[in-house]
Amino acid sequence: MKVESCGNGGIISRYDVSYYEKGRKGESVSFWIGEAIKIAKLNVCSKILDLGCGTGLYTREFGIRIAHYNIFELNPDLEMINYAKGKDSIRLIKWCVGLAENLPFKSDVFDCVFSSQVWHHIENKVGAAC
Repeated sequence: MKVESCGNGGIISRYDVSYYEKGRKGESVSFWIGEAIKIAKLNVCSKILDLGCGTGLYTREFGIRIAHYNIFELNPDLEMINYAKGKDSIRLIKWCVGLAENLPFKSDVFDCVFSSQVWHHIENKVGAAC
């Protein structure tokens, strides 16, 4: 599966991928994905955007538990996307390089926009939230 540029620019090699992974050890991924599924009332038909997906830790859990073919990953760092893609056994996740401040999707496309440990990385928080 190829990685697509969504036309709003990407930042290549912004983070050290191996260091990034070390910082995520011990997170309760299963718990938080379960909470998102419950609160957003997600099902196998739900479309999910993992905004600032990093190495895909949470995205993979969504794929395993609920919506293999309706998951989109967005991250500005091509190296992160490629690393996550390499660990994707589902092979049905849609990969996109882009910025939260300039989403390359129409409004009201997703049933859930999930994001973990991302907000502090977003420069234009108002642009990302609107």
